[in-house]
Amino acid sequence: MDIGTQVLIARRKKKMTQKEVAEKVGIYPEAISQIETGKNYPRVNTIKKLAEVLETVFVIGGEE
Repeated sequence: MDIGTQVLIARRKKKMTQKEVAEKVGIYPEAISQIETGKNYPRVNTIKKLAEVLETVFVIGGEE
């Protein structure tokens, strides 16, 4: 599962909007949308912040 899908699923489980997540991570809401749709790949520090905010662990480069 790609990082964007993982972010989307985690965000929905937390019942947070893209804007809420973006504010806590310190990025623009459009960036969350781009990550979730696969248009943009987040930097490592952004992935770490997303994991903290969404209280999850993301699997990167693993097999499904």
